[in-house]
Amino acid sequence: MSARNSVLNLPDRLPVWAWRFALALALGAALLTFGLLAATLLGAADPRPLGTRWVEDTFGIPSHWHLSADGEQIAVPPAKNGRLELSVSAAGGNISGTFEEPIDCPCTIELRAEQLGGARDVRYGLWWGDAASRSVILAGINSDGYMGIEPGPLTPGSAIMEWQLFPHVRSSGQMNDFRVDIDAHQISIRLNDEVASRFPRDGSGPISAGLFVQASPHEAAVITFFDFRVWETRSTSP
Repeated sequence: MSARNSVLNLPDRLPVWAWRFALALALGAALLTFGLLAATLLGAADPRPLGTRWVEDTFGIPSHWHLSADGEQIAVPPAKNGRLELSVSAAGGNISGTFEEPIDCPCTIELRAEQLGGARDVRYGLWWGDAASRSVILAGINSDGYMGIEPGPLTPGSAIMEWQLFPHVRSSGQMNDFRVDIDAHQISIRLNDEVASRFPRDGSGPISAGLFVQASPHEAAVITFFDFRVWETRSTSP
């Protein structure tokens, strides 16, 4: 037998059917990966908002909001191109804004905001809860990359998420998207589509919600809020 025939008849050479089977498996895996990627890009991986009624407020109507600075009511500044711009001075000027309507849960609340400049340690974000009894939760960030979820200043209890570095916080000059999903039993907090925390819900019934800015002790800052969105169970028009 020639050397050429010996090579062609090696016993460990894969048969044609095995090559075809391996090729089919590789093609199937590639199609599955492509399908999952396409579904993610189309938003299939994102959770659906809770509730059927949708409201979007772009701060163009001042009567939709109630603002206070250090507990004292202040006028709502005119929106600039559909944006609410709030300036806070150093070592003071904590501002809280409350949306005018109560929100029925289950619900989803979103707020988009960006720091324009100033102190990187100024905190800003979304709050929700029973404003009348001052039992509220704050979900905030700063431009140093930190995020925290904690009770409001007058609400008893410990922090839900201690202030810590969170890799999905976007720095000054970049938009951040806050989202809270509240159902009958659980609250989920997301920042820029990434889950920050999940914890049990206490209480039931309608809630209030809004925005906040907590001043830095070092330097003034400017925060811009782009829009405030609500999905809730109520189906009637405002």
